[in-house]
Amino acid sequence: WDDIKTTTLSVKGAVHEARRCLKCADAPCQKGCPTSIDIKMFIQCISSENFYGAAKIIFSDNPVGNSCGAVCPTADLCVGGCNLVGSEQGPINIGGLQDFATQTFKKMNVKQI
Repeated sequence: WDDIKTTTLSVKGAVHEARRCLKCADAPCQKGCPTSIDIKMFIQCISSENFYGAAKIIFSDNPVGNSCGAVCPTADLCVGGCNLVGSEQGPINIGGLQDFATQTFKKMNVKQI
């Protein structure tokens, strides 16, 4: 269970982290995602506080996005491709943002059809 990551991002922290994203045209983070989640778009949703939209994007691309996000080696995949990897603040915490979005959605108690 050591591989399972938990988020420590608050709403304010998640929005701040999402707003750091450069929204790169070529989205190298997305190229590193084995499930092809639209990372740039779900981060954009979080930056505008559309947490439902972020979770919808994640679950549309990967129905088990919550579980995958918890165990995915993001440092080797999406985060490793982030253009901010060499910056002082470091790369975007994509795994933390994914976990934040899916956990926030879970707390919404949206009825599934």
